[in-house]
Amino acid sequence: MAVPNTTTFDMSDVKTAVGNYDNLADLFKFADSAQFDPLYAGNKDNLLNFRNYGNQIVWRAFDAYGPERSFNSKSCGTKPTLTLYYFGSNSNCIQIGNTICSNNSGINCKVSAGFYYTTYCFSQWIEVRFDLKAGNYFVQDLGYCFPP
Repeated sequence: MAVPNTTTFDMSDVKTAVGNYDNLADLFKFADSAQFDPLYAGNKDNLLNFRNYGNQIVWRAFDAYGPERSFNSKSCGTKPTLTLYYFGSNSNCIQIGNTICSNNSGINCKVSAGFYYTTYCFSQWIEVRFDLKAGNYFVQDLGYCFPP
């Protein structure tokens, strides 16, 4: 959950977004720096610096194995061999519709369509496809791997 883009939020809103830490120093220490709104981040010494925290959409890295042409449950849990990035939500987990790239700029992405397996955000598989109209790779489908 994100901190509202208002000046009326309180410490409990920040604790919900960052974690249940007892003081402002710990909230800043454990916060994701990419999730601060640059308009309000300031010196990170005031509760108001958390205004709109968590509403930022950023490229997030994840390690993956793949791609494979078809789903293979035996590939769940395979040691990752590459790092990819997803974009398109402020969630800490990959979601359907997220853009996928081989770098965090979204330019010259070297990705292939197919199934990737990752331990990022649980043990998960994602199906990546190319959107010809948008000119990018995206998550078409996903699921969770279960222990064998």
